[in-house]
Amino acid sequence: MRQIALSIPLVVRAPPRLLGMAIRFVVAISAVGECSANDAPLRERFLVECPVKWEEYKHFSRRLQGSAEYSERITRMDGKAADGKRVVRTRMFFKQGSGGWSSTVRGDWSTDKGDDATVKALNQHYAFQLKRVDEASPWMLTALDENVVDRNSASLRREREMVDRVTCTPLVVYNIWLPELVQMQQFILKSVSMGVGESAELVKVEYDYRPPELGNHPACGGWVLLDPNHDWVLREFEVAAEWADGKGTLSAKYDYDFDSFKHPIITRYSRRQLASASGKQPFETEILDDVHFDFTWRDDVPDSEFKLSAFDLSEPGGQSGRLWIIGINVVAIAFIILGFIIRKFSRPRSVAPDDG
Repeated sequence: MRQIALSIPLVVRAPPRLLGMAIRFVVAISAVGECSANDAPLRERFLVECPVKWEEYKHFSRRLQGSAEYSERITRMDGKAADGKRVVRTRMFFKQGSGGWSSTVRGDWSTDKGDDATVKALNQHYAFQLKRVDEASPWMLTALDENVVDRNSASLRREREMVDRVTCTPLVVYNIWLPELVQMQQFILKSVSMGVGESAELVKVEYDYRPPELGNHPACGGWVLLDPNHDWVLREFEVAAEWADGKGTLSAKYDYDFDSFKHPIITRYSRRQLASASGKQPFETEILDDVHFDFTWRDDVPDSEFKLSAFDLSEPGGQSGRLWIIGINVVAIAFIILGFIIRKFSRPRSVAPDDG
């Protein structure tokens, strides 16, 4: 059993952002009036505790280190049973600290061959991206941004959120952040009640919701099971789904390690997607997603882990750094030109027939 000291400061005075969340939360719930009087005490607890607990858990999740292995299986296609073989495999590795973060995505989309990888990382001085085709190949620098003074810029914030959506999966309903969902104008709370049977200690929240735009966010209204004894994290959900060409349902379950730390650490996420398309050729498709997590909590990851030198590459720096990048580009262009010349002179030349 891992024994790592963990200290999360208690929230004594809610910061303005949390107060804003609570106010919007109150408006979203008060405007409905559909919840019964019996729901009132539990609804009040849901209202008061969730914004603080979710913010605290997100803070905790930004020090999780480890891996997540994702696989996807199609068990039904065009209304017929499929073989259920794994069609997607992706392995993700994460490091996070006070000085930055890095994410590595490895795997391929169709076979168990190959091991291509992409790294994205941010430190206090620059952000970069690396690629390689397999483990035997060196890392190649494909992007470098030495202007990261504004760490809240749109691009850096988007990359940070992509990491959060994996390390903080317990607060994500499909592609939607649960803390943001309950604040949306389209969110309508229907009921808050205790679960039954094996879920007796959980809270069931039923709601209506339709996203402003479908696209990558097909999840609509339904219900979620939350764990009030463990930061109100998700334990299960089932929601309606809408795509441009059909409708369906999305359901998922979350498994946790509750014993190693003060906060739960997710160990597995299983999701079922059932879609029915309408039109001239109606069909039904079932997809099963499975993610296995191997996370641990650490707050002592050194800043050097988020630098190019951690991947055996030279550090950029001022004019020398820019010349270094230019040099890499010049070499790459030279190889392209050389390849073009070799192909040109290696082509067989046509010989005119002899008329004599």
